[in-house]
Amino acid sequence: MGCWVVPAVAAEIWAVPLARVLEAIADGSLPHRIDAGFTLIDAHPHGMHLSMPKASELRPPTYRALTLEERAALNAAPAPELPQRDADDEAADFDGDWMTTRRAVSRQRRRPLAA
Repeated sequence: MGCWVVPAVAAEIWAVPLARVLEAIADGSLPHRIDAGFTLIDAHPHGMHLSMPKASELRPPTYRALTLEERAALNAAPAPELPQRDADDEAADFDGDWMTTRRAVSRQRRRPLAA
């Protein structure tokens, strides 16, 4: 008895990319039928198995190796300097009275909208 599923489910069952299943349908090597506008595939466990593509076909490389010139240019570039903060700047941010700041912030809050 057959187990008719959509191509995406068949791809998951067989652990192959969906594109490989669709290619097999297009070239006629995979039996399928169209029912109520849906393409269905017989995914019987003892039926047709599609081979898994090579690993290089699955994922393109996500990086490229640096050339010696690029590596030298990166190592020669000076690191950007971060701005230094003085102790006076930090003291100016906080005046020591946290309750006054809290009251000022609470006045700026908006009430929740009525239900």
